[in-house]
Amino acid sequence: MYTKTERIRRHNEIRDFISKKLATNPQYQVIEETSIETPSGTLKPDLVVIHRERVHVIDITVRHENIGYLRRVITAK
Repeated sequence: MYTKTERIRRHNEIRDFISKKLATNPQYQVIEETSIETPSGTLKPDLVVIHRERVHVIDITVRHENIGYLRRVITAK
């Protein structure tokens, strides 16, 4: 797929942006791409953020930009 490299680059930019923003606040503990063992297998989310005794798992998705799917939605109405 010819857009894969660009989607990975964009994904990494977004992950790094969020991580850096959160890391500037000492109330947040940010863990990047850690492995989490679960009964169904190993998960590797982009970010795990700990804030006020809560854990937030963030996994970033960058979708392929294709205007064709928008046309299908508009004509399906």
